[in-house]
Amino acid sequence: MCVSLVFPKERCFRWGYLPHAEPGVTQSDSAISRRGIAGRERLFYGAQIGSETRNLEFKLGRGHYLRNIFQHDLRKYACAFLNGEGGSLLVGVDNAGKVRGVCCNHRLQDRTRLMVDAMLKRFQPPLLPHNYNLSFLPVVQPGTSQPFLQVLRFSVWPPPVPDPPMLYQTDQGMVYLRRDASVEGPLTAGLIQQWFRQVESEIHGSPAVEKIWEW
Repeated sequence: MCVSLVFPKERCFRWGYLPHAEPGVTQSDSAISRRGIAGRERLFYGAQIGSETRNLEFKLGRGHYLRNIFQHDLRKYACAFLNGEGGSLLVGVDNAGKVRGVCCNHRLQDRTRLMVDAMLKRFQPPLLPHNYNLSFLPVVQPGTSQPFLQVLRFSVWPPPVPDPPMLYQTDQGMVYLRRDASVEGPLTAGLIQQWFRQVESEIHGSPAVEKIWEW
């Protein structure tokens, strides 16, 4: 099922910048931006990189998170970010915004990349590779012999708004929306209609017309 919205152009979502990292977080002057963290791409263990926002989500990622849970979170947050202004999911950062890192060998990295590519191709509409990025950022722990840690950074930015605009769906046909620093969904048809009514009221009587059809 594909959900398409038709509403006034001033309501269409556009890309917004992602929050910049705090000074001193990276080895260079890198920052979290639309295209990711540029430069030498190293984070320091325990560094503070900000707070969760509409465009930024943190997951600690301990234990078997990457093998067992990441796939579910990717599906949910990628869809929610696409139905908003885009955003980044950082795995290896705690809820307070401090870098903790996760253990991820080359085999697990490759497996994760393949999973991400395969899933996003099955979104509706399908997402092209230039609209997302997956990278693994080394975490520096001076003076320790702890296992090599990394922060997984997945970023996604919506393509130009189509005419008429559409809500993205996951590979399982679910719809998610980002609200401040939380996610709503999966949305039922009734909740989607309720959201349309809210949109209509926010734009002072300009009707939002929902279209739902089977692929």
